[in-house]
Amino acid sequence: MPAFLKLIEVEIENGDVEKGHMQNEAPERVDKLEEPIRSSETALEDKTELGIDLQSNVGTSKDKIQNVHRKLENASEQHSDRKVDKHQVSRIKRKSEIVDNFKCLFPGVYDRMCNMCEPIHERYNVAITRVLGKYMEAIIVDTENTARQCIQYLKEQYLGPETFLPLDCIQANPLEERLRNIEEPKNVKLLYDVLHFSSKDIGRAILFATNNVLVCETPEDANKVAYEMDKKARYDCVALDGTFYQKTGIVYGSSSDLARKARRWEEKQMFRRKAQKEKLTQELHESLKKSRKESE
Repeated sequence: MPAFLKLIEVEIENGDVEKGHMQNEAPERVDKLEEPIRSSETALEDKTELGIDLQSNVGTSKDKIQNVHRKLENASEQHSDRKVDKHQVSRIKRKSEIVDNFKCLFPGVYDRMCNMCEPIHERYNVAITRVLGKYMEAIIVDTENTARQCIQYLKEQYLGPETFLPLDCIQANPLEERLRNIEEPKNVKLLYDVLHFSSKDIGRAILFATNNVLVCETPEDANKVAYEMDKKARYDCVALDGTFYQKTGIVYGSSSDLARKARRWEEKQMFRRKAQKEKLTQELHESLKKSRKESE
């Protein structure tokens, strides 16, 4: 075979070998090329999801910030007009701690009556305070045995006396439905009906403390209902200013001390607004943190 043909044959063989190597390496090269593509696609999906999530969070956060700002301004306005004596705040806190301890130690302790009910409108604050009297701060419990356990605890801890209302043994008079139908004078209501209470379980204690007392607009109306409305019966009636006509003939007038005690309901609302303000402030803080992700 001529030398040049031998050379061509060798070159062809070398070319075939090289193509074989290239063919064998092709899948590996394809895999190497596909790997960054797959990584890029995964990264793109993640970024797309993150973008959607961020857009949703930022948009929602902006709306929430505006909403929380409005609520916070409203809460601040209501809160700024209320000032409570520091000693009173301290006293309420101590009394709250006592009940919290009772709840941890003895199942069946509910709460103080003033914490479990409230007037349906502030116009009834003074009248309700007059009638509830000492029971306003009374602690409602399920049984007499629970009350005895609490009393023993007070003695052991050298704490002051407390009033308890055991639901299993207090004697509450039945609600007189007919007293809900008084048309003259106007706006005469059962005191029981102008109290909102958080649990139906304590209805018996509320009825015991209110005892079918009627609440009237004025002392004149209260006097009329108590002693003149029914020739065969008398009724306990209290006016919005706290003047209290008892069916026994005893009359308690309004006083500055009574008005001071009635502020307990306003303080309760103020503490609730304060807690609401703190909660809204925290919500605002969280929303602002989310809104800062807009740059992402």
